[in-house]
Amino acid sequence: MPRGEANIREVAQYCNVGPRRLQRILAGESTSLSELIEQVRREVGLELLTNGRTSIAEVSSAIGYESPSILISAVKGWTGKTPSELVLESFRPHI
Repeated sequence: MPRGEANIREVAQYCNVGPRRLQRILAGESTSLSELIEQVRREVGLELLTNGRTSIAEVSSAIGYESPSILISAVKGWTGKTPSELVLESFRPHI
């Protein structure tokens, strides 16, 4: 992702299957490559944000977004909160 968007041909080659076969496998799982990429971006992005050691710009770059504003919008869509709110929340004691 940081080096560009993954495409079905490259992922299929990595998995040692043909592109059509990979598409059928993903369809059988009711998903797509773009949905998997977004899921990974969400999981990695949220983890990096809440560790408190990574800036919004660094997280954005690490998960393949072109700008921090795209990450901020994505985080709001995923969680209903801003990245800053998530970071603050992650440091509050859980009682």
